[in-house]
Amino acid sequence: MGTGLILVMVAACAYIIYQAARPRDVFRIEVEGGRATIAAGVVLPAFARDVAEICARNQVNRASVRGVVQGKRIVLVFSSSLGPACRQQIRNVWTSTGWKPPLSKPRG
Repeated sequence: MGTGLILVMVAACAYIIYQAARPRDVFRIEVEGGRATIAAGVVLPAFARDVAEICARNQVNRASVRGVVQGKRIVLVFSSSLGPACRQQIRNVWTSTGWKPPLSKPRG
């Protein structure tokens, strides 16, 4: 086997491990021009509307908010366009409307 082929195989393995280990998005909300779109996953439309309103109040025209599973919770990950005050306002809304991810299959 050539060195190039070995490097390609190592890179492919590293990529597979990275994809398996990285936190999975539960949802992604994209805000552009004052409108929020649920771009991936499932989240309450009311939460997406609240995110759009908070961005408008804070004069943010373009942003994204992702929900990522971390342990037993869903944590929010923000784009860099959202400042600390805006992030906190979104977290406050999430606390009252968010949910925990299912950790195991329900027994039935």
